Amino acid sequence: MARGMMTALLILVVLTASGVTMKLGGTGAAREATPEVQELVDEVRHEVQDTSGRTFSKFTAVSYATQIVAGTNYFVKVAVGDEEYIHLRVFRSLTGSVHLSAFALDKAASDELKYFEKRPRTHTPGHTPRHPQSA
Repeated sequence: MARGMMTALLILVVLTASGVTMKLGGTGAAREATPEVQELVDEVRHEVQDTSGRTFSKFTAVSYATQIVAGTNYFVKVAVGDEEYIHLRVFRSLTGSVHLSAFALDKAASDELKYFEKRPRTHTPGHTPRHPQSA
């Protein structure tokens, strides 16, 4: 427990020193996706595809915002096709484990990244998703 608290404190100190401004528990401003964010997105891609029943030919992180909790929530705008986007909420624990918390389909480039609660729905075999499968 003490190690986790020290890690969280260290993260806050580093964020403050690097000029990142956000209130604890609040979502920070959206910024351009980094290679680290793309790695997170790549790590949850199969779960998003399996759960949504869709296959995306493209899965590129465009922008992201973070929320510091007992770890970090990443809210990521992902380009999945021509003018087609989804939003992901990915949690990285203080120990580094990554978990897909939620995703939202049918997003536009102009949609703001903000906290959302939508839980991934499980694809039912034989059920046709709202969207055709991407090649």
